[in-house]
Order: sequence, then C-alpha cells, then structure tokens
Amino acid sequence: MIGAALVSAVVVSGCEADYPVQEHSPEPETTVSEPAPVAAPGDVDECFAVADAYLSVTLLGLEAEPDGDDEALGPRTLGEAADSIDDALASLPEDVRSAFRDAAEELRSDGDGLSPQELMDVRDVLEPVPTWLNDHCSTLPVEEVDSMKVD
Repeated sequence: MIGAALVSAVVVSGCEADYPVQEHSPEPETTVSEPAPVAAPGDVDECFAVADAYLSVTLLGLEAEPDGDDEALGPRTLGEAADSIDDALASLPEDVRSAFRDAAEELRSDGDGLSPQELMDVRDVLEPVPTWLNDHCSTLPVEEVDSMKVD
C-alpha cells in the first residue's frame, strides 16, 4: 500500500507545471489595418464610354445572323464591332485602351465567324475592363450622376 501511495504521489507531482498558470485568457490583440487604396473616381464621360464599348463587345453573342445561324457571328458583324472599338479608342482612358485594341484585333482575326468559344476568348482579353469600371465608376459623386438626369 505504501508503494501504491508513493507511486501516486510521484505521478501526481509529475503533472504539476513548473510555470505559472494563467487564471484568465489573454486579451486578443486588435490591429488597425490601413484602408485599401481607392482609385480616383473616373470622369463620367469616360465611365460611360468604357461601359458602352465593353457592352458592345460582350453582347455580341446576343446578335444572330440573318440566316439564323446562331453558332457563329458573321464577318460583317465582327468588322462592325472592331470598327466601333477603333472609333471609341480616343475617348477611352489609357488604362483600358490596350485591352480594347487587343479585342478589336481578336475580332478581326476570327475571319469568317465567331464561335461561342472565340467570343469567350475576346471577353478574356477584356478582363481588366470590369475591374477598371468598378474601381473608377462605382464611386461617382451623387452630384455628377444627378446632373446627368434628363428632365
């Protein structure tokens, strides 16, 4: 019996910590993060020019050929879309011009028609445009938007 008590005392004493035990949990550290940089709002005319050019390209897939072939857009439609992009380039901000130039080249290089996959490739080329619109045009001051209302 004495041996069992001695073994118990050794085992229990071995479980004791050699460091102070905290009686409460530590306070969580609070960090103050810097706000993410916000891009300067774009000019209203620039925002509309970029949105118009972007939509004219991304909505190409909704146009059907007069012969009813919905699988591909014809060269007339593609050429008109590429020409429209070229006409709009001067009014577009430099940040997105190269994406639109690349999209126009892609439209011209598709030859006889534009398959759904090729249209997705054109949209991929325009990937920076929605980001630019979000960064520059979603923060337009209310006064500028109100001034655009038609009475």
